Amino acid sequence: MIEAKSVNQNGHVTTVQLPDDPSDSDLIKALGGGDNCVSLAQVGDWEVLRVSGQTNPTLVVGAAPPMSAETKRRKTCPLADSKIIALVRFLDDWL
Repeated sequence: MIEAKSVNQNGHVTTVQLPDDPSDSDLIKALGGGDNCVSLAQVGDWEVLRVSGQTNPTLVVGAAPPMSAETKRRKTCPLADSKIIALVRFLDDWL
């Protein structure tokens, strides 16, 4: 299992448990449901996701490994809540 961080519209961060190699349905479930999971950006080792057509919650998870990687495993997200909030706010302002 890995940990991702979910941020709601009020800036509240919660930790979400996911399988090592989460499927799109795992990611959508962690985001509260919907049709499609959309990658807003990849910043270093982290990928920022939302459900299409929604502005929140936002999920920050380890970036997907390359398809050629021997082990298909995302990284746990150990970033401090303040960094998660800053990253999401930056993307909201930029996008």
